[in-house]
Amino acid sequence: MKEKDLRLHRKGFSIIELLVVIGIIGVLLAALLPYVGDACGASTSLRATTARTTTAAAAGSPFALCKGSPNSERSECILFFNA
Repeated sequence: MKEKDLRLHRKGFSIIELLVVIGIIGVLLAALLPYVGDACGASTSLRATTARTTTAAAAGSPFALCKGSPNSERSECILFFNA
């Protein structure tokens, strides 16, 4: 009778219960893995598009090379235009 009482009041999980939980987590991760790969590909594509847009905007805009502080009266600036 004492042995039966110990089985009823056990603490923790059995190895079978732990393996089932690990299996369920593995199946869920396997189902999400393709979506993670698609998101990484989309972010790489977006990063490349942003870099191209930034480069194109910088190539068409004028820029200046300044000596001294831009807010001071004695700053010397040379303005360049890319055509």
